[in-house]
Amino acid sequence: MSELSRDEFAEHQGTKFKIFFDGENPVEAELFEVTELRQNRIQESYSLVFLAPPDAPTLTGIRKMEHENLGSLEIAISPFKQDEKGTKFEAVFNRLLIE
Repeated sequence: MSELSRDEFAEHQGTKFKIFFDGENPVEAELFEVTELRQNRIQESYSLVFLAPPDAPTLTGIRKMEHENLGSLEIAISPFKQDEKGTKFEAVFNRLLIE
């Protein structure tokens, strides 16, 4: 997989991703939020927030995801909020700009 940019994810905000917690039965989650790009002279960062159903497993780790347009991805996610609306998972991206 090539590295996707913050803007590429932002184009798909509000769309559905399938998250595979157990390898077989995906959980459908909405890309709920894409934060603004934070950048300084040595790094850039942003995060993605996915909203899954309230009964989604609250597991942290690298998960296979599938998206209609972006294809198959592996993203590290962590749950951070759960209420009657669902479970929110966050994926944080940091990229060094100096090589």
